[in-house]
Amino acid sequence: MSALGTASGALGLSLAACAASAPAAQGSDASPTPALIAGPPELSLERAHALLEDPAQPATFIDANVRDLRDRGPVPGARWVKCDAVTEAELPTDRDALVVFYCANRKCSASDAAAATAVELGWTNVRLMPHGIFGWRKAGYPTESTEKDHARKDG
Repeated sequence: MSALGTASGALGLSLAACAASAPAAQGSDASPTPALIAGPPELSLERAHALLEDPAQPATFIDANVRDLRDRGPVPGARWVKCDAVTEAELPTDRDALVVFYCANRKCSASDAAAATAVELGWTNVRLMPHGIFGWRKAGYPTESTEKDHARKDG
């Protein structure tokens, strides 16, 4: 199987896990929370890149991709989280800080699940970058080198 096929399979399994861990639909008696109705606001790739480049507008980028995809180069400085295991420890200490979640692309729901958890935990300035790392790379924006990248080049 090709590396792409292996990565696609791993991505599918991880996304299924995140989809399975997302909050279940509530019955007609319950009122869903606002985060589950509309989700956090979205950022364009251009706006996300501008935030990354502007130290006057600090933002924490959170990568909710499967580890294999993350190891191929995340947004520079992005923290990695398992989409179904977000805790306060992975988030900035300031609950009002800008936090930008992303995953693979619009077809991936891992960042939606992770962002919803952050909102449920009390973070107030959560955004989604829906075009994800694939859109980021396609736009020509930089990615961070990882240890696995170095191992591939050296070995």
